[in-house]
Amino acid sequence: MASKQINVIIDTDIGSDIDDAYALLFADKSPEIKIKAIITNSNDPSRKARIAHAFLPSANIIEGFGIGKSLRTTEIDSDYSAKHISECVDQFNGEDIYYISIGALTNLKYLLEQGCKFKKIFIMGGSINKDYSGADQQIAEWNIKN
Repeated sequence: MASKQINVIIDTDIGSDIDDAYALLFADKSPEIKIKAIITNSNDPSRKARIAHAFLPSANIIEGFGIGKSLRTTEIDSDYSAKHISECVDQFNGEDIYYISIGALTNLKYLLEQGCKFKKIFIMGGSINKDYSGADQQIAEWNIKN
């Protein structure tokens, strides 16, 4: 008996390292996951959207906000990104959406400020027990620092 698919939005900074490409391909091939949209972020979200499109040409890919719009500010002035991200979420209104952020958190911040609701939110964010060398200390991952 097949289990019900979960609807996901994946927020990615694909193109800097191979990890996000693997994550997108894994999600795409997973029978448990239905990718509703891929939103790009980082220092060049337009280029990141083209990279995501090369991996998954039939996916709903949205160019999100860059990291220049820090989580430490509330000002986001990219009308293009705001319009397209809002439209993306509006089209899934009423559905249970899982939000998976494997990049900077600027898009998620914007969506939450706009009142978007998600069934669950997952972020790639670092370690609370060990750093990357195995030492006993907390470490914030790049996505949290930026």
